[in-house]
Amino acid sequence: MYEVIGTEPDLTAFEPERPIRSAAPSRPQASRPETPGQRHERKLAERLFRLEELGEPYSVCVICEVPLADGDRCSCGTKLQPKIVRPPSPTPDNQP
Repeated sequence: MYEVIGTEPDLTAFEPERPIRSAAPSRPQASRPETPGQRHERKLAERLFRLEELGEPYSVCVICEVPLADGDRCSCGTKLQPKIVRPPSPTPDNQP
């Protein structure tokens, strides 16, 4: 009595356009924590989006372009007056 151990040929060599998948499901990759710079950019974009959504004029620092609350000075230390940004008025095409 003999035991025969056989292997299947690797057919992926004959089908290069076929996607290769592993037999075992892979663990989902853990998301990397935000860097302080990424967090700052995300918070800034969220703040600008909220201000634009209101459709009212708002102040922005002329140096670092950070939106400011009324009467506030920017943390960059500039003594220059902030510029006033007037969001475009909604047109019938842009309204939901």
